[in-house]
Amino acid sequence: MRQAFVCLLLLGATCLAQAQTEPRGAEAVRQTRERIAADRTRIAEVLAEQERGCYQRFAVNDCLREARRQQRDALAVLRREEIALNAEERRRREAERVKRLQARQAEAAAAPASAAKP
Repeated sequence: MRQAFVCLLLLGATCLAQAQTEPRGAEAVRQTRERIAADRTRIAEVLAEQERGCYQRFAVNDCLREARRQQRDALAVLRREEIALNAEERRRREAERVKRLQARQAEAAAAPASAAKP
């Protein structure tokens, strides 16, 4: 069971490193968000499985505490990836907004020049 969380942590860390280095399009962002949602579901399933196993042990509370700590660690990796993805999307939207603004300013500057020519 612990191996499942370790695998999820490694997967999340790898994806986070990749997310911070690669610019992505809208489709890739959507796929990444879907993968993060699927990873969260898997983490919840692993936690439920671990909790069931904990109730078979003598030290139930310690086992539950450890399982929940592992869940928090795995979710923290996904959250960092999601934050990086959100920041990337904000930068992309801002760049698009600046381009639109510059295009409007160029049109506005060209309009009086073309109107002044007889």
